[in-house]
Amino acid sequence: MLLSFIYHLDSSIDVHQKLQGLQLFDSLHVSYLLAWLVLWIAVPLLGIKILNQNQRKMVVISMIVFMIGQEAIDYWNRMQVRELTLSLDLPLHFCHISLFFAIYLLIKPSKYLYEITYFWGLGGAFQSMLAPDMTDFDNYLGVFLFNAHHAMIILVCLWLAVVDGYRCRKGAILRTLILSNIIIWPVWLVDWLVDANYMYLMKRPPTESPLVFGEWPWYIFNIELVGIVLFIIINIPMVILRRKESL
Repeated sequence: MLLSFIYHLDSSIDVHQKLQGLQLFDSLHVSYLLAWLVLWIAVPLLGIKILNQNQRKMVVISMIVFMIGQEAIDYWNRMQVRELTLSLDLPLHFCHISLFFAIYLLIKPSKYLYEITYFWGLGGAFQSMLAPDMTDFDNYLGVFLFNAHHAMIILVCLWLAVVDGYRCRKGAILRTLILSNIIIWPVWLVDWLVDANYMYLMKRPPTESPLVFGEWPWYIFNIELVGIVLFIIINIPMVILRRKESL
């Protein structure tokens, strides 16, 4: 049963081929989006309205264990269908770094890292969930892990905002942009050395998102401009909360 779920096997399917038949906003894609939307709303509200301090700690521990566990299972799942390589499997995408930041934030508070994770998470991880490359999944376990990876970044950001009162401070967008533009250079060097495409610095990401357009290298500047607009939009709730709390 487990192998059937993971590999969707029958006698005519090669496990080294990508999963076929998935489409953007098909029933599976929409089901994951709706399920995580419910969790994004329910878990923080449960934490602030119903749970006591000890129960909140258990939720935090559970989220940490889940995020570490899904990352370990993700690498195990990759090894079932191919060899791990430096060009494909280093955790150097923005969403991988955001996941590590999210885990760290649940262990040790950091206003600066929260701001980075908030903008990268709500601005990037959510886009990845909305418009993933539906041709790049090895199996159904991979689909689950992809959604869990990105959704947990968002859940942690919402949990910390609602339950622990985290806020993005003035200048948070600028600080995030500065770090983003610094971090791409060592990642670009890795891309060049191992013939990779981490952070999609060498070629466009394989997505159907209308927000990604243009050819190399111009799409990088386009993505940054779109990112600034998205950051401004997702910063609006933080501005409203800060003003409300200052009254």
